[in-house]
Amino acid sequence: MSRLALWALLIAAGCGDPPSSTSKSQPDPTDADADADTDTDTDADADTDADADADADADADEDTPIYSGTWTAPSRDDLVGLDLPVDPTTGGYVLSTSADVSLIADISRRDPVTAAGSCLSLMLACYEPGVRNLPGCFANVPFCATTTPWEEATACCDASCGARYATLRAEGQASAAAASMAILAAGSCMPGYDAWEGE
Repeated sequence: MSRLALWALLIAAGCGDPPSSTSKSQPDPTDADADADTDTDTDADADTDADADADADADADEDTPIYSGTWTAPSRDDLVGLDLPVDPTTGGYVLSTSADVSLIADISRRDPVTAAGSCLSLMLACYEPGVRNLPGCFANVPFCATTTPWEEATACCDASCGARYATLRAEGQASAAAASMAILAAGSCMPGYDAWEGE
């Protein structure tokens, strides 16, 4: 299980809060390539134009749904198999502890934040480069049957999540950032998330 998939599963299991929304990545000002002198050489300009066209084509390809094969949906119960210690007070799984604080996952917690984490976990489990991309996964993950997905028996994403992702992509967000923001940022596609985060 990747670190990102584990992080999403931990949110789904009621452990911690998601990170703040991610904006478009900016060039690193310390990047040596960014500081290189620019020439008005026609060949260099042509290369730059060709690179920009290739980047635009790659972005367009990322937005065409690709979906094939099978994948296994994660479960909160996946944490049970990690042989983690159990906190005697809360009954939750102790993920980390220090002198001042313990990080405990409560897999029984159900609320809009854990539902959003469950949706993100589905997306991360579904995604496989060249086999299933983010638009393909948004169109094919299990859709929530109700407006209270935290009460549903299995993980799901709201049917509107794909449209929210497409809007963020059209606004210029990178594909991974758009997927995360569609679910875990203001204007979330997951029912109840915005109101819950505002409390």
